[in-house]
Amino acid sequence: MAGKIFISYRREDDPAAAARVRDALASKFGKANLFMDVDSLIAGQRFDDELRKALAVCDVLIAITADTVDADFVANVLQIAEPNVLAKLRAVPPERLVDTLNVAYVITQAMSGVRAYAGTAMIDGDIVKDEPGNILSSPDAPSMPLLIGTTARDLPLFFPPLTDWLTDPYSYFGSHATEARAVYPDDAMCEIGRDMMMHEPARFVAKAMTARHQPAWLYRFTYAVESQRRDHKVANHSQELPFLFQTLDSLVDDQGHSVPISDNDKRVARVFSTYFTNFAKNMKLSSGGIAWPEFNPSRFELMNFR
Repeated sequence: MAGKIFISYRREDDPAAAARVRDALASKFGKANLFMDVDSLIAGQRFDDELRKALAVCDVLIAITADTVDADFVANVLQIAEPNVLAKLRAVPPERLVDTLNVAYVITQAMSGVRAYAGTAMIDGDIVKDEPGNILSSPDAPSMPLLIGTTARDLPLFFPPLTDWLTDPYSYFGSHATEARAVYPDDAMCEIGRDMMMHEPARFVAKAMTARHQPAWLYRFTYAVESQRRDHKVANHSQELPFLFQTLDSLVDDQGHSVPISDNDKRVARVFSTYFTNFAKNMKLSSGGIAWPEFNPSRFELMNFR
């Protein structure tokens, strides 16, 4: 079943063109190193499972699409009458799109009590139909196995809507302020913001999937590259990604210098990445002989990589 090159195509386009690409690649790399549905799948197999397995082990994915893909998307999904709207958007310089919008700006707005996305068409009723929490709580919510998590020092962008929040972050908890001080003894404002923005939403999504009788796995990635712990004692937002994709050797510091990577860093990357690979292959989460138990909403346990 496995192949090094996965060929993806749309049957409503031109399957013959995909077949010609397959033949050309087979002459160069050998048919055994290719995966294409009509050649590699047999009757009786669960196509979705087999496709997922093939994607997990391929080295290269070739997506073959027709010239009408953009036009179809604009007309049928975006429902915009102008067919060249995507081409015009792609022609806009990145500097104009980004302008002053960056993480620092969003954080500043959030800490000042301004909703960074207020007034925008985030919910359009068609592509984005509602707030994520409402969608996941509705009978029409998607139902699927899930692996979800956050980093220890994730982004704090949402905060309680209180006027005295900045001067007294514990006021949000009312009569439970004393208990809150015990839970958040240091840097309370940011720690509460992280829980509201990242940690608890991830737990909520895992709980929503288990309510639909789907397995879920929840993690917290705490581990920081050993040579960087003077400045970063725990993982910041998105810093688990080089471990997931095992690209630690490509890390650079703020001055553009290569970051020294230890054997222990690489070991953590292999373990972390293996869990995700096994999830994609067969949803049996084990790595290095350690099984990762499914999320149990009655216990709220998670896997902490530290």
